[in-house]
Amino acid sequence: MIKVFSFVGSCAEKNSSTLKYSDSLAEVFTKKAAEIGEEVIYKKAVGSQLDIKFCKSCASCFMKGVCPLDSLDDMAQLKKDFLDSDIIFFGTPVYIWEMSGITKCVIDRIAYWSHTFELTGKIGVVYAVTDTSKAIEVSKNLTDLLRHMGLIVVKSAYAFNCAKPNLHLEAEIQPEYEEISSLLLEAVKNPTKFITPLQEASFISSKNSYLRSQKVYETLELPLDEYDVNISLARGIGDYASFKDFKIDVMKRGFRNDI
Repeated sequence: MIKVFSFVGSCAEKNSSTLKYSDSLAEVFTKKAAEIGEEVIYKKAVGSQLDIKFCKSCASCFMKGVCPLDSLDDMAQLKKDFLDSDIIFFGTPVYIWEMSGITKCVIDRIAYWSHTFELTGKIGVVYAVTDTSKAIEVSKNLTDLLRHMGLIVVKSAYAFNCAKPNLHLEAEIQPEYEEISSLLLEAVKNPTKFITPLQEASFISSKNSYLRSQKVYETLELPLDEYDVNISLARGIGDYASFKDFKIDVMKRGFRNDI
């Protein structure tokens, strides 16, 4: 069984082109997976149905691993859905050359995952939908952010309402869904193939930073009370030579937790 979770960062409700992309891709992926004997469970969270509050910049997530807002809105469930999935669809419409407001809110609220590589073990596709412009740039930016969180992104995709590939012309958009579905299934079998130099560099930089922090605090005989550093060290980040090695281990047995 393959669990797919889709975040649709649109508040346009039933008229959302971003939602249409997600549902259409899920339909094609489900059919392709069935051809090789895999069942797909598809779940989605749509911006118009979510209550996500603005990040307060309190840094509690980085320092304590807890966001005080999670008990006040839908973010706790959204995080759970991301972490319970095997494959993530992450989509946004393009508003004034950027990702949508609710998409940015979600990214801000999981920003600390870029320090803990929380999405390691997950495979995904990122996409942006717009009328005519900036979908490529927005999708790439969002892809880079999620890769820093450990997500293996098979494609930074995009579609247009007026340009090409056109979301409403099957001859143009169907090959995109077919390609993405094939890449996702390929990544299920061989996820390390899609690891990028960016992810390796991010992992090594974080690893070296955390080990240095540990050494400094030990020298000063002070408690190291930063959640992101502590959880990463507890997961043995210092024992891995590369993000590839780390990912392989996480996919085999889950996150280590030596606290």
